[in-house]
Amino acid sequence: MRNKEGREQLFSVKVKEVSAEGKNLFIAQFDDISAYEKAKRAQTYFEEFKHKFLTSMSHEFRTPMNGIIGFVDLLGRTETSRIQQEYVNLISHSAQAMMHNVENLLELAQIESKQIQVHEEKINLIDMMESFSYNFCDESKNKGLQLLFYIDPLLPREIMGDENKIKKVLDNLIKNAIKYTDVKGQVYIEIRANDIGKKKEILVEYSVSDTGVGIDHDRLSTIIRPFASAKENQSRGKDGLGVGLSVCYKLTEMMNSKLKVATEVGKGSRFYFAIRHKTDHQNYFEFVKGSKVAVWGEDHYTVLYSKLLKEYLDHFGVEVVEIDGLANKELKHCDAVFIVTDHLSLSRVKAIKSHYKSLQIVPVINPQNEIKFAEIIDEVDDLLVKPLLPNKIYETLSVVWKKVPKEFLKKVQLKPQKPKKPLLDLTILVAEDNPINLKLIETLLSQYKLKVRTVVNGKEAVDVYDKEKNFDLVFMDIDMPVMDGITATRMIKEINKRDSREHIPVIALTAHGLSGDRERIIGAGLDDHFPKPLDRTKLERVLKQYLDLEIN
Repeated sequence: MRNKEGREQLFSVKVKEVSAEGKNLFIAQFDDISAYEKAKRAQTYFEEFKHKFLTSMSHEFRTPMNGIIGFVDLLGRTETSRIQQEYVNLISHSAQAMMHNVENLLELAQIESKQIQVHEEKINLIDMMESFSYNFCDESKNKGLQLLFYIDPLLPREIMGDENKIKKVLDNLIKNAIKYTDVKGQVYIEIRANDIGKKKEILVEYSVSDTGVGIDHDRLSTIIRPFASAKENQSRGKDGLGVGLSVCYKLTEMMNSKLKVATEVGKGSRFYFAIRHKTDHQNYFEFVKGSKVAVWGEDHYTVLYSKLLKEYLDHFGVEVVEIDGLANKELKHCDAVFIVTDHLSLSRVKAIKSHYKSLQIVPVINPQNEIKFAEIIDEVDDLLVKPLLPNKIYETLSVVWKKVPKEFLKKVQLKPQKPKKPLLDLTILVAEDNPINLKLIETLLSQYKLKVRTVVNGKEAVDVYDKEKNFDLVFMDIDMPVMDGITATRMIKEINKRDSREHIPVIALTAHGLSGDRERIIGAGLDDHFPKPLDRTKLERVLKQYLDLEIN
């Protein structure tokens, strides 16, 4: 309709029929929506403009940066003086940092304008991650960090997922870890296969841990906000606009996951997320059992690599023993010894061979030392060059297996294990009415970095269990006011049945320790019975048995 000045205005009209005093009436409601429609058109125009701007920015920025980064790299490969090489490295670092920041800004803007969608396709995750891992080797080496990758050999050959988004999240997390970790620190990336029992699905956990500065708990609620860390980065002399974690958080949400963090100031951080991928569960590798190898790291610097190599070998089905020196009687029963070292002379190799005639020797070395090891290459059975990755290890094992008598070896099907939660993710519910006993168990559990939720009677235990839904284990006293532990346990089991929750162990922690008490309590529905007094040995036995924790 036109107003009295002759300008068109848009109205929404609603008509309703009503009855009043025996008559049927129609009520018409006119709402002027001109301003709303104008704002809507403006928003559409702005979204189109933003899309064109982002497309243009991406093209106009990437084109010159491609030239800068490319020619700086070529310049760095020519003959330059030491000081010129230093300048080239600084230019390259600054250009890469700028490229990283702008890419994150563009990515964040595209996510917020809903221009990015999840595109799932078949991924060979092991090959993808191995290739991806080399992107960070130079940066970590230049900073003097140990960079370790664990890419689970039990990952299936193919999964369905969005490769670009997974790599983008990990790229940001790894670069952050390297940035905030000081010289001689460690950055550890894990890609773990966790079988959740569904036929065509696998849960894969991706995590990045570091021994860096950590994050103050007061800042945890703000670190995913765009630009929240920019000012702090400037004060620390670090690059970054503070948008990387925002991008990670939003991308993991798009993949039906959630970015989580465990951190402690001065000790480091662990960022992790898990994605359910569709898969046919076909193994990437052929697993062979029957071989036995020893692993030895010659100094404190190689200990982490020794532990990592042991875990790889375990998952390949190999029996592994860690030794503390090469004069070890265990070597007589081994097919091979993996020596994590930067120094291994020809005379030493010959001495090992003279003592253990059939023992295969495999040095595990840094890539820059390959030339140095050339003189012993004919005397050893294989060289394993860092970074330690599953394909390299499998190739080395294939060399070892060829010399092992065939009757000792057997092909087997190995499957991923059930996922293990990090300690900081485990929550224990404790129901105990005695304040001193409550304080004792709370203190003991906290020393293992477990989260503890305490209540003082059975009714509170049931209410909290029903409401919070995040417990991994319950310690239940039996004699408590308001509601006893046996009744509370029965109600907890009913909640599990009602909500189709997985089984959560309920352990009786009680003064009832006479003959027959254990049978009576377990018969009433509790999973186990531990009579007081509770000590560390008993507690560790419970944690190992029911939470599958390795406690040193």
